[in-house]
Amino acid sequence: MIALRTVGVMVWFAGWFFVAFPWCVLRLAGWGFAAGWQVSPWPAKALTAGLLAVLLIQIIQFVRRGRGTPAPFDPPRNLVAGGVYERSRNPMYLLYTLIILAEAWLFVSLALVAYAVAFFGLAHLFVVRVEEPGLRRRFGAPYEAYCARVPRWLGFSVPP
Repeated sequence: MIALRTVGVMVWFAGWFFVAFPWCVLRLAGWGFAAGWQVSPWPAKALTAGLLAVLLIQIIQFVRRGRGTPAPFDPPRNLVAGGVYERSRNPMYLLYTLIILAEAWLFVSLALVAYAVAFFGLAHLFVVRVEEPGLRRRFGAPYEAYCARVPRWLGFSVPP
């Protein structure tokens, strides 16, 4: 049952953040294509597909190790601190941002680059104001130790 809920939530999330919102951004920006740019779509498509595959692997790892889902209605019962989570406390948000940037490359859209920057900024605020306090309450000292050794993002920490 957890796997079905996780798939459903992740499909819903992906649909909004990687399809519906970028489509709206492109529509509002007049499709946002940079005039005269000639870009082959295949590298951008391959990058997007590869990033989505890595995201799927992260979700599976999260469900297996955490014994829950990334969704708030079924949070993990165990602290997930191994694998890619040894390099970043928030690798999924990093991947979400990279997927949006790959779409920006695919559609040659500066508007999607702006959306990626806005998404990352909002993700940072959400992590600092909502996720981290909740994880501190749920996991206590083990989470504090994890935060002390692993940066919030990748190789660097952005102050709250």
